[in-house]
Amino acid sequence: MKAKSLTLFLIPLLLISYTSLQAELLAYDSFTAGTDQAAGEYTGGTDANYRLQAGQDPTIAGFSGSWQHSGGTFRMGTTPPSSLSYSDGAGNTLSTSGNSVWRTGAGMSYRSFDSNVINFAVDQTYYMSFLLQVTDVTKQARIVLGRGGADWYDPAIRIDSTGFYLRENSTSAQIAATDTNTHLAVLKINVNSSGTGHNLDFFWDPVLSSEGSNIATNAGFNSSVPTNLVLSSKNTNGTVYFDEFRIGTTWDSVTPNAVPEPTTYALFIGSIALIVTLIRRRK
Repeated sequence: MKAKSLTLFLIPLLLISYTSLQAELLAYDSFTAGTDQAAGEYTGGTDANYRLQAGQDPTIAGFSGSWQHSGGTFRMGTTPPSSLSYSDGAGNTLSTSGNSVWRTGAGMSYRSFDSNVINFAVDQTYYMSFLLQVTDVTKQARIVLGRGGADWYDPAIRIDSTGFYLRENSTSAQIAATDTNTHLAVLKINVNSSGTGHNLDFFWDPVLSSEGSNIATNAGFNSSVPTNLVLSSKNTNGTVYFDEFRIGTTWDSVTPNAVPEPTTYALFIGSIALIVTLIRRRK
C-alpha cells in the first residue's frame, strides 16, 4: 500500500476511535458565560448579570428545559468568575473550561435531566463528577440529584459547619470536616434494571489517573430515580461555588486529566506520530 493510501486509510480509523472515546461523556456543563445559548453558553440579563434562572436554557447534552429557581438564583455575576481548579497531589490536574456559579444568600437553582441520559431500564454503570467549594466553614449548602424543585432528596452532598456529608438511601455519612478547599466529588451509579434504582459508590478528592487508584465508599441502594440537578444555598454565611458537572459511562470521561495529557489526546497524537513514521519509512 502506498504511503498516501495508507494515510487515507488510517486517519478515518483514528477519527472513529477518537469520536468513540469522546462519546463516553454524556453531559458536560462548564458554566461558560457568553452570548449564544445554542452553543451552550449562559447569557447575561438586562442588568448584565449571568444567572441560573427561568429562561436560562443553554444547549447542554444531557439536560432538558431551562433552569428554574426558588428564593434566589445561583449566578456568575456581571464578571463571571473563572473555573474552579482541582489537583490530586499526584501531579494530575482536572481539565476545566468556562466559568463557575456561586450563591451567597439563601436560594436554589435546578434543571431537569434528559429522560434518557440515564437509562434505569438497562444494567449500566454511570459516573457523575463535579467541583465544589465554600468560602466559610459555617456555610450550609446542598448539591442534590433530586426530583423537582426540592433539595432534601438523595443522593446529595450536604455541607454545614460540622462537615461535608454524603446522603444516600435516607442516611447521611460524614465525608470530611468542612474546609475552604476546592473538592472533586465522583459518584458511580450501578443501575439495577430489575428494580428502578441504583447502587452508589462514592469518591471524594480522588486520584484522577485511574479508578483503581482510589478506595470507594459504598453508599448503598436507592430506589429513587433522580430527575434534576439541584444547587442549594441554605444560609448567608460565605459563598458556595459549583463547577464542572459531568455525566459519563467511564471513569476517564468524568475525570479528564490535564497533566499528563488526557488519554484521548495522547492516543490520537501518538497514532498520528505512528502514521508519520510509517510514511517516512516507505519513502
